[in-house]
Amino acid sequence: MDNQSTTHPGGPEYLEFELPNDQWREVTPPPGARLFAMRVGAFPTFAPSILVGAAELAPGATLVQAADLMLAESQAMGKDTRLVKRDDSAPDRLMQAISLTVILGDRDVEVGQFQTLMELRERTGERRWALAFTLAAAAEIGGYLADYQAFIGSARGVPKA
Repeated sequence: MDNQSTTHPGGPEYLEFELPNDQWREVTPPPGARLFAMRVGAFPTFAPSILVGAAELAPGATLVQAADLMLAESQAMGKDTRLVKRDDSAPDRLMQAISLTVILGDRDVEVGQFQTLMELRERTGERRWALAFTLAAAAEIGGYLADYQAFIGSARGVPKA
């Protein structure tokens, strides 16, 4: 398997990611995102995607607050948005599952999102960043979970030169 590895600047370090397999392709990310990858193939509504973003955390801000902001962004994108599950039991990491309905053309499409937030600190420990990974797919999102987890597991910080 020939995995594509890319390095993306921003935040406290450069971040290197490896696409989980040859079924994913990196495409131009939307403004503010660090990486956007889409699943290769024909899909009835839209291709499953993985989006990576990062934002500096204000002093005292928590990953729960950052996750609440991500939930609000999902609510603005669709209707009937609900938080299905949230797990913030691990230090410096939070995971949540969101369900929402988006309108594509003339029909409603059920979309699932898995979101994983990780806290990164500068080497000095003074600045903190929330790194956010979002998997989005219509229909059977669970079928892409292993790829998503492999992608998250490939993320590595590369010190700035």
